[in-house]
Amino acid sequence: MRTNSRIMHATSAAWLAGLLLVGVAWGQDALVLAELKQWHAKFDKANEILSPADGEAARAQLKAWNLSPEKLDAEQRGWLMQVTIRAALAVGDARTALEWLPRLQAEAPEDRGTLRAAWLVAIAAGDGQLAAQTLEALRSKGLAGEKAIALRQRRLALVGKPAPDESVDTADGQTIALQRRGGVVLVMGFWRLKPTPEEKHVKALRELYGAWADDSHVQFVGINADPPAEAEAARKQAAEWGHKWPQVYGLPEGEMPLTRKLADVDAAPYQIVIDGEGNTRAAGAASEPELVYALRAAVAEAKGAYAVMRPKTTAGEAVPEPVAAKPAGTESAKADATPQATGKSDLPHNQEAARLLNEARVFQKTGRKTDARRVLQEIIDKYPGTWEAAEAKERLESL
Repeated sequence: MRTNSRIMHATSAAWLAGLLLVGVAWGQDALVLAELKQWHAKFDKANEILSPADGEAARAQLKAWNLSPEKLDAEQRGWLMQVTIRAALAVGDARTALEWLPRLQAEAPEDRGTLRAAWLVAIAAGDGQLAAQTLEALRSKGLAGEKAIALRQRRLALVGKPAPDESVDTADGQTIALQRRGGVVLVMGFWRLKPTPEEKHVKALRELYGAWADDSHVQFVGINADPPAEAEAARKQAAEWGHKWPQVYGLPEGEMPLTRKLADVDAAPYQIVIDGEGNTRAAGAASEPELVYALRAAVAEAKGAYAVMRPKTTAGEAVPEPVAAKPAGTESAKADATPQATGKSDLPHNQEAARLLNEARVFQKTGRKTDARRVLQEIIDKYPGTWEAAEAKERLESL
């Protein structure tokens, strides 16, 4: 009897311990899900632009939780996918956001939050086809007005195409190439005096410039769309608004980059993001989260943080991958060399060449063209066959 009593006692103790462990695990899971819900509520705000710090914090938390979508219910899976996508957009990781989107769409394809996420992802990734499909879904469900849809459709006509192979001369003496970007992202802003833009647009543009003013991988230029007779008035207005970046004034009708028709696509000031390879990535207002996310993604890709996304037109045609120029070298070196990679992305990197390239970017951005040319030529001469040499050659040709 004593033996049976001991066995029963041990069994009871084991059962109680197991129950306590289950209770602890359940409590931990409940806490994690409550935190996930809070993150979702924080990120699920239509017009709020998430900071990179918020994105990094959310990604660290998701990694620590290591949640399995299969073990969550439908609503919880939606929270997880939305937070994952929004966090990726916040840090400029458009590819991860694009990879997670189909899972969210499979879960709740007609949900307003899903369509909103699809729009943000499409613009950030430069996917004109996905953006057009999302607009049509919003139209069919009555979730967006015809006027707003028409405006966005006009903007989408710019996406997924190489920028014009031309340059603009700014009022402060700089020459800025639109297509031959050499790894530097261009934010090209069109604006005009009338109708007077809302303060929120002017403020958002100032803040966007302020966030990137010290980054050598980003360049801003403003294109005033008013006729030459209004040039002086436009200069005064730009100074009043605090436009500290280079501006172009007084362009005749036939000399408007991207054509005057496209410059008039929007009554409010709007921006075009041209990526580091000279392709049009996005078009919209600086106050819109999707344009900010597109800029972050283009810059992150230019810096090599994430794989480069090839912008697509509304018809789904992706811009071709650039072909690297043949590196300089002696005839004997050429004879002994292995076949060269056809795509710049296939070329090896060199740390010292990367440092020099960043130095050249700073020189170019600050208007020191002679110094920029010197450093770029040094990269080409000393580090042939590298990704940096190919990019330096492209940049040198654009100066």
